[in-house]
Amino acid sequence: MGRRPLLLLSLLPCLASVVATTILLGIGAAGCDDKDDGLPTTLGLPSAINYDALYVLNGNGDTITVVDTEKEYINPSRIHLRNASFPHYLALSRDRQQLLLSAGSLVPGVAPDAGVDARADAKVDSGFDAGFDAGGEPPDAGEDAGEQEAGTPLRILADNPSSKGALLLLKATTGVTIKGRVTEAPVFNAVFSPDEEDIWATSMTAPGNALLITPTTLVDRFKVEVENQPARITISKNGRYAFVVNAGSNSVTVIDAASKVVRATLKVGSGGGVWQGENDLAYIDDAEKKTLTSVQTTNLGIRRTFELGFRVGTVVPGPDGYLWITDPEGGRVVLYQTDTDVQVFEIPTGKGAYGMAFSDDGKWGYVSNTAEDTVSIIDIKGRRVHRRLLGISSPNWIVFRKKDNAPQLPTDAGKK
Repeated sequence: MGRRPLLLLSLLPCLASVVATTILLGIGAAGCDDKDDGLPTTLGLPSAINYDALYVLNGNGDTITVVDTEKEYINPSRIHLRNASFPHYLALSRDRQQLLLSAGSLVPGVAPDAGVDARADAKVDSGFDAGFDAGGEPPDAGEDAGEQEAGTPLRILADNPSSKGALLLLKATTGVTIKGRVTEAPVFNAVFSPDEEDIWATSMTAPGNALLITPTTLVDRFKVEVENQPARITISKNGRYAFVVNAGSNSVTVIDAASKVVRATLKVGSGGGVWQGENDLAYIDDAEKKTLTSVQTTNLGIRRTFELGFRVGTVVPGPDGYLWITDPEGGRVVLYQTDTDVQVFEIPTGKGAYGMAFSDDGKWGYVSNTAEDTVSIIDIKGRRVHRRLLGISSPNWIVFRKKDNAPQLPTDAGKK
């Protein structure tokens, strides 16, 4: 179903809009006001999530697809965005109660109707049998997937410069908006600090800024100037440094998280990614050289360089002790030893393999295949695709969330 009926419903009184929207689109409402104040918000799910869930950002529009990973079933109700489009990054709070979403706002060249895709609705709404495919190698996951590079979140933001961006804090179980904010420039991603007293984000200007944002209000409280067009920002697992990739300067700025002072500028990558690993290591990709450099986060010394031979999608330490790296051009996941640059294994997943997440029990991996509208479920022990979920429009970033009856992390986790 297209976006136009929803827009027409928004002209009705508040109560009528909520009821009609729920009936027609199968979605709940994130609170209601018959006046659109222009702030980004969501229409949440009609019922709370009570299962292990995978949140999948639909990068070509304005929705988040939710997957019941226990049943391997796609929830036909999606979380819909309002006054925001092209969601491209999602972070989960330590207590699993909040989601931090980065999206575009009024991004030129991105069709507002693209997020509610008729193909996806046709496949998903017909039920479980239409929502998955049997395991095995996906068709055409090889060379012709190379064009997907143009569809990665960083490339789309660069090719479609927006005057503004959007940040939203959502309730994880329903997708309802807690707080929404329009940013002065595009924000590639935002993450919680280890103690969750701050949100770190980037402002993609030239020169750019790393932003410290108050979680309760989403208001900037501090800015650290970095180099041009800062993209991905991550915090080292020891909480000591914030790493900012400056996509417009082919550099990485390292900020002392406590003092907010720039400690180093590393010229080790021309890509858009920096990821945190185990054993106090951070990984920075170089898209031109097709390499990955590991940096020791204790002393900022370069550990080693992985000669990959492909451009990185996402880097995640796997539950099996290996480094898992998605290869969008090759449509696969490649496993490396973390202490050497030796490739251990590769798993074909699908065209445009990009986002990656793991279940908390370490049994399952999930990879979003952006160019073929699927998510691959990987059997970690067997190192094979167990199943592919179909009908998920342009999936990019994905996040796994264990249901609420699981043991909670200590409230002081991550604090120094």
